[in-house]
Amino acid sequence: MIWLAWRQQRVALLVLGGYVLLLTFLMTYYRATMLAVVDAQGLGPCVVSHYESGCLPNLTPTVWGWYETADNIRMALIGYGVLVGVFLGAPLFAREFEQHTHLLALTQSARPSRWFTAKVAVVVVPAALGALLLGALFRWWTAALGKLLVPREGFHAALFEPQPPALFGYAVFAVGLGAVVGLAVRRVVPAMALTLVGWLAALYGVRRFVRMHYMSPVVVERPFDDDLAGYRADEDRWRLDDGVVDATGRFISDRDEVVREASRSCEISSYGSHTPAYEDCMTALGYRSGADLVQPGDRFWWFQGIESALFTGAGVLCVLGAMWWLHRRFRRELRVPAAT
Repeated sequence: MIWLAWRQQRVALLVLGGYVLLLTFLMTYYRATMLAVVDAQGLGPCVVSHYESGCLPNLTPTVWGWYETADNIRMALIGYGVLVGVFLGAPLFAREFEQHTHLLALTQSARPSRWFTAKVAVVVVPAALGALLLGALFRWWTAALGKLLVPREGFHAALFEPQPPALFGYAVFAVGLGAVVGLAVRRVVPAMALTLVGWLAALYGVRRFVRMHYMSPVVVERPFDDDLAGYRADEDRWRLDDGVVDATGRFISDRDEVVREASRSCEISSYGSHTPAYEDCMTALGYRSGADLVQPGDRFWWFQGIESALFTGAGVLCVLGAMWWLHRRFRRELRVPAAT
């Protein structure tokens, strides 16, 4: 049964393998060429920090262009999740039911559970391994270039999402989603389209509304007129909001109308910049200091684990749901008549 499943999926798997090899070559090439530029221009200190070494004003256009290169590769890695869902997961069962070849497979003394497990395993195992490989290569590349590839926050999507744990979860979820959609729709093209929309919607929803709530954020105080003080202390942190802390230690967002009004009343520079009197004025109004609401940089791998578990768990639930669907909804259609 596994051999039959492999023969059915071998073209898509080989194409996916070629995609992995192409990205492997590109990341290896970019790493080597970029490190050569770092050595030639003496940018070693800039890899560690933009602020301590004063690197930002001295970076060449070539180095600034590395951000775009890294973001393009990041999009290609996210595209890997799209590929495994749309071209492996969605047609996995949709094509069988569309062409009625599932009846032939199940007449070969194969139970539905065995048929289902073999087909899913042949797809999900290489898809997950490919995600781990690509994620590890991305980490190997970006870690060597440090802050020359990652602007400020380590939680930035360009760095966070292509890491091995998260990419693994995206791939597993894509296959599971494609499988259950294919069983429900039983048409290849609609199943592919719905899988694409569903996977992208899930990723966007988590990125936009869920990820920042994995752990409770912390309030970090700073001077009123120094928005970058926190970044100099922790360049990998994720700033969710900025504001002030009042006399009781309560964080109040800058978006709050009370804080905005206080800031306007204390802003006495005609150029819109804070003056030395600004801090005294804000203090007199009852505010203790400026503040940022952040996820500290040392939570990065905790967030990776949570996101990986979230998407992997969703993928497993999709696979289990697809198996249940196969046994329940299609029981009569898949039953093999007994010999007379």
